[in-house]
Parts: sequence; C-alpha cells; structure tokens
Amino acid sequence: MRVRYSYFTEYTPELARCLESLGFLPENFVWYEYVKFNIYDDDTRLKIIKEKFPDLSMVQAKYKFSKKEMESAQWFTLRPTNSKLESRFADLTFAGSCLQWQAALETGRASYNHYSQRAPYIMSRQTKWGKSQFLACSTYRLRAIFCSDLARSIIENSGLRGCAFAPVLYYKDASPMPDISQFIIETVIPGDRVRIQGVKEKCRCPVCRREKYIVDSLSRPVVDLNALRDMDFYITEANHAVERDAPEEAYFILSKRAYTLFKEHGMTGSFEVFPLFSLDFGSDHREINYGKNEVPACGQELKEKVKEHFTAQKKQEQAERKDSAEKCKARANKEKAEFERYCERRPDSVMPDFLQELSELGYRTEIFMDVVRIARLHGDDILPLAWKYYRQAKHEYERILMLSLFCFNGGGRYIPQLLQDYTAPETPEDRRAVIAQCVFENRAEEYADEYVKIMAGKRYGQSRQAFVLLAGELKLENAVPVLIKLLDEGDFRLHALVALSAYRREDFRPYFLRFKNSEDLQIRQAAIMALQKLSQAWGKHGGNQGQ
Repeated sequence: MRVRYSYFTEYTPELARCLESLGFLPENFVWYEYVKFNIYDDDTRLKIIKEKFPDLSMVQAKYKFSKKEMESAQWFTLRPTNSKLESRFADLTFAGSCLQWQAALETGRASYNHYSQRAPYIMSRQTKWGKSQFLACSTYRLRAIFCSDLARSIIENSGLRGCAFAPVLYYKDASPMPDISQFIIETVIPGDRVRIQGVKEKCRCPVCRREKYIVDSLSRPVVDLNALRDMDFYITEANHAVERDAPEEAYFILSKRAYTLFKEHGMTGSFEVFPLFSLDFGSDHREINYGKNEVPACGQELKEKVKEHFTAQKKQEQAERKDSAEKCKARANKEKAEFERYCERRPDSVMPDFLQELSELGYRTEIFMDVVRIARLHGDDILPLAWKYYRQAKHEYERILMLSLFCFNGGGRYIPQLLQDYTAPETPEDRRAVIAQCVFENRAEEYADEYVKIMAGKRYGQSRQAFVLLAGELKLENAVPVLIKLLDEGDFRLHALVALSAYRREDFRPYFLRFKNSEDLQIRQAAIMALQKLSQAWGKHGGNQGQ
C-alpha cells in the first residue's frame, strides 16, 4: 500500500526550480499560474520538498494498493467517483429528522438534519451511459448509486445477494425512466460493528445524540469480521462526513465475488475500490441486528405531488421568461431612443439610409444590433450594402461599425479591399485593429504573403498581433522567420509564442525553453503550454516519476 499526495499551490520560481532539479518536467507540473504535481509517500524526493517548502499546500491524499493486495483481499470498500447525476424535487424524495432549530441554534450549527430516503429519485434528463455502467447522485442529503439496465441484468443473472433496484422517476409525470435504476444495498451493518480508522473529529447531534465522524480521504472503515456473512453487498450506517456541515454518508462494501464480477465486465470505472480493513472485534457474540434499506415505491399520491411540483415550476419559469422579455423590450426601446438622438445630432450620418435600404430588402431593423444579428445569417445581402456605406461614412465611429459586419459569413470576399485599407498610411490605428480582427475571423489562407508582410511592418503598430495569431492558426511556413524575430519584441512576444506553439514542431522547443521561467506570468504560461503541446505530440512524458 502506498499513499499518493497531490499538491496544488501558487507558482513560484523557487518551487519550479526545485521540482525541475528533482526530475519533474516543467510542462507537466506548471498549470497556468499554479504548480500541481503528484508524489508517493515512499518517494525520497518528498522529504526534500517538505524540508524546503514546509508550508506547501497538499490538496488530496489517496491510497494506492498493489495488485497483490487487491487479489488477496476478500472484502472491498467501494466509493463512487462520478456524481454527475442531478435529482429534482428533493423534498419529495427525502425525509429528515432532528429539525429542532432551537437546539441547532444553541450549538451554533444547523447541520443535524439526518435524512432518509422515502421515495424514488426524480430526474429530468435521461442518462447516457457510455463506457460507465454506474453513476452516483450526490445531494445535500444522501449519496446514491445508479446503474444501467445492462449492469442490472449482469448482477441479477449472477446470483449476487444483498442488493435491490428501485425505479427513477421522470420529473414531469412521475413515469419510470428507461435504462436507469437506483442500486440499493439492502443490509445495513449496525454502528457497533464498524469503526473508522483515521477519524479527525467527532461531534454529536444535540437532539438525538447521534455521533458524526469527520473523516478525510485516508480514513478507512474497520468492520467486524463476524458481521460479514453470506451477502455480497453491505452498507454501513450513514455517520461520517468530510466536514461538520457536510451531509452524512455511508460506506459501501462488496465481496470479492462481486468485485470480480464488476471488474470482468468493466463496471469499476466510476468507483474507487480498495481492500476493506476487517477485524474480529473479540468475544462479543451477541446477535447482530442488521438494518434494512427498503426499496421505495411510487404510489398515486407521489405522482400527484410530482405533477404539482412540475406545474408550479413551469409557472415560475414562465413568469421569469415574461420578466426577461419585458426587460429586453425596455432595453431595446432605450437603444432605439439613443440611436434616434445620435442621428438627430449628426444630419450627415449614413445610418438611416443604410437601415432604410435594408428595410427595402425585407429586413426589419430599428437599431444597429438588429443588423449584426441578420449579418450572421445573411451576409451575402448585408455586406455589399455595408461596404457601400463604409465608403460613404464621414464619421470614424460609423466606419468601424460597418467594418465589424465583415467578421461574419461572406466577409472573406472583401479581404483584398480590407487589406488595402489596412495598409493605407491615413488609416487610424483603431480602424486597423477592427480590420485585423475581420481578417483573422475569416482565416483566408490565399492571402498568406500579405499577412507576413504586415507582420513584419513595424509601422502598423500593435494591430499586427491579430496577424501573428492568424499565422499560427494557418501554420504559415513563410511566417516562421518573422515569428521567431518577434520573440524579441515585448509587445508581440506572447502572441509569437502562442503562434509558434500551434505548429507543434520539435525544433521550436529551444524558443519555448528560453521563456519557461520568465518573470512575466503570461509569457511563462504560454511557454509551458507550448512545451506541453510538444510532449503530447511527441510522447515525451519521461522524467516525472511522481506523476
């Protein structure tokens, strides 16, 4: 058995240099402005790291058992790792106890609501299983496991004992959802037959005096051997949590026969499974009073309540949509009034004529944002008019508005004219930036030579940054010498690194290594991300034994 520690902390050059000197590759342990890495408790490098950085933040510790340890175990603890399912109408599914607020207020905490399931789970979306045949649903009440019809069939035909299956209901009409069942472990081992190794804290409900254990990822249940009999599935009482305010959970236990079946059919992918720590608790041979988890049934009363909940939710959603529509209408009226005032103050504006011509073509427009929405779908109709009024416009603001439409469908036909305007000496920098964005969005490769000339022309200012990124998007070979040269220009270094990383060429590695310890956070991130892309492309993952 080993323990894998996961660290996640803010990046510092000192920590990065230490990890690199110990054999970790920067592209594997640097993640944006953070450092993340895994290392095992028996790794000699762990002691060195702890001595140099005693306050280093560890976010998780997990057991790793050897193949021999797994094969020799007779019982296992099962923990769901995928809780992507979401339930609806939780107040119908669960019943609570110890809801005496006065007692909770006296303790300063209101976390003593012990829940039990009283009805099937209710969900709104059909599950797509993919490779996994089990998924979990974690509410602020209980954690439950669900399986596909395939998994249910395998379990039922295998003769495994100690489990049952409950339906999952559709939230509109409480009808059973196809291809999903709740996997219920029926036999509950009483609390006096279970201990928890590695408890961090104990607390007690002020109402019923029930104990709650605060645990972490290294805490393990210890079960009395005499309590594990002829069932293949057991569950402990829900009496532990990762925080005082978190819901209480139970440990799921399965036999070696069940684990072997799950593994043979590839059904362990959404579980963490490790050997159960079991002991003979001694000479106490009193009869074991097992608990029983009942399979929840769906009656007519529940169906009516589900329909009531759904109807109330639908009315609320309709009210919210109506409110949103009214706000959108008010915003549109405000924009329309502002547009009319703009045109009144500028009698020479081309905008009224532009919108009028669009109306004659059958497009209903009142403000410029209407034109933007239409241009996304009908660029062939809109762009000829936009180019005409771009040429006629006397105000720079209106020219930029017209140019923004060429980012959409059909703008590629105007690239030669746009580039001509871009390179004109009298074109302002703001307009150049908009033209550069239009060219970038269209990604027309046939004008690659013009892009490279612009990238190399210092007189065009910072608007060249879009062309630098475009060269990487298109992987233009004739742009490589210019990109390498731009690494020496501060305003373009970041964009050049991003562009060069898109090529994924091993001979570019020295350029990325040059900046992997840069004091500039964005430059450092770009260089390390580029190195990660190279590792993915060339399979160079060696040297990080702790990962």
